[in-house]
Amino acid sequence: ILWAKWYAPLRWSRYAVAAVVVVECCVAFAGGISPLAALAVVAQVVAALLLANTLGLWLSVTCRTATRAVAWALLTLLTLSVAPLFVPGGAAAYSPAAGVWLAHESPSATPVALQLLAAGVLGWSAVRRFEQYGK
Repeated sequence: ILWAKWYAPLRWSRYAVAAVVVVECCVAFAGGISPLAALAVVAQVVAALLLANTLGLWLSVTCRTATRAVAWALLTLLTLSVAPLFVPGGAAAYSPAAGVWLAHESPSATPVALQLLAAGVLGWSAVRRFEQYGK
């Protein structure tokens, strides 16, 4: 059950991710940005997608209603995307949205690693909670 709930949004977004890859490859081959920056943007987009997807799975397991899970997911993703923009130097390290835009300027593995770590912890927690309570 959990695998299907986690995999479905990734399958729905495959065309959008493919479009990002195509655009970044075209820009890199045209000389608009370095290939390393293009790779950083694609990695950032994939990491942000995995984090949002796994957060949604975790909330669907832990919240009592679907409405509450959706509300918490939207609030959390909005906070993760906007709040770090107001912290000096915090946007590139912690904001999924800002990380995508800033990856063009200064490619860094920090945002990707943080998002993948958070997604792994949330995924593990969702599976454990699902097994424990049978929800």
